[in-house]
Amino acid sequence: MSVEPKSEDSAGKFGKETHDHEEASTHQDKLKWWQNPTSGANNSEKGWGCLLPLFIIGVIAYWGYGWLDGNAWIERDHDTPVWIKGEWLVGEYRVCQIPLVPEQPLPDSAHLLCGQSEVLMEEDLWSPDFVRGLSDPEFAELMAGRWSSLDQHFHILPVHYWGRIDRSDRKMFSWRCQRNSDSLTCKALD
Repeated sequence: MSVEPKSEDSAGKFGKETHDHEEASTHQDKLKWWQNPTSGANNSEKGWGCLLPLFIIGVIAYWGYGWLDGNAWIERDHDTPVWIKGEWLVGEYRVCQIPLVPEQPLPDSAHLLCGQSEVLMEEDLWSPDFVRGLSDPEFAELMAGRWSSLDQHFHILPVHYWGRIDRSDRKMFSWRCQRNSDSLTCKALD
């Protein structure tokens, strides 16, 4: 029996089949690797398969936190100076405001003004009850951004805020607050 030498056509055909078989085998190996990343992988390849899913999870978590925060689903606790007009019963709701004083960073400069109404004030207006209770020098100090001269009008209370406190997109932020026995719980209205 004699073996005939392979012609160029048959060698090319065998080469292509071998290449196709190697490609399919490599594809199957990758598929197996995704199903079980530690099988058949050297140490440098073992951790790379989880980076993309971790990145995607990180992006979703970051976006999700921002969305939850913007829609008042995340609580923040902050000891806040609170001005209260009249008696406020435990369990009662009021609309309160935090005015943004220029040059003062929030939340450290946050002062909560709680009048006796549940009416939402216009953005640029201070609570008339609060302003009426100030002397002319106190009002001038307030307009200059100095809250310290008004300390006698405020009580420091723990406030549980549902919504962002550190905002600069408005001049006045409105909150719907409920009086608890030893604190306030406030949810952002705007």
